[in-house]
Amino acid sequence: MVKIPNRKWASKDLDGKDTEDNTVNVIMMAIDSVPPEAMPRGFQKTLTYSRIAKAIKNAKKFIEFENAEHDYIKQIIKDYFPATFGMNKNVMKVVEEIMEAKEENNKLAKEAEQGVGVKE
Repeated sequence: MVKIPNRKWASKDLDGKDTEDNTVNVIMMAIDSVPPEAMPRGFQKTLTYSRIAKAIKNAKKFIEFENAEHDYIKQIIKDYFPATFGMNKNVMKVVEEIMEAKEENNKLAKEAEQGVGVKE
């Protein structure tokens, strides 16, 4: 089990209106960046996506992924995540947390439990 802090921050939408972004949105942007021809097929990947959706649905202060799903999201980020998203410091912080996250007792999860950078 890997815990990723579910960070939230203020941002602007395309119309310039105030909105809130979070870690879940970054994960969804990563998944959306996979080109259709590279989108995995088959029953096992269907189960993977189902477990990712369940983890996202149950996210509160943390998003808890099984190791296989965490590794899969990391691979998507490595292979397909648009480099231009690196211009957003909040997105980069989330990407770094995803890429550096380890088993459940990781440092970032401990910081989030203490409320460092996480809003309720």
